[in-house]
Amino acid sequence: MDFNFHPVTDEDLELYRENAHGIAQNVRETFPSIPADF
Repeated sequence: MDFNFHPVTDEDLELYRENAHGIAQNVRETFPSIPADF
């Protein structure tokens, strides 16, 4: 995602946090050897 073209809102940050969390969780489920604090 590219936030260069408009100010970052709380909603943007919330979406980003949800996505980042979901991605980390998917990675852990796919590769159990990756540490939980990835």
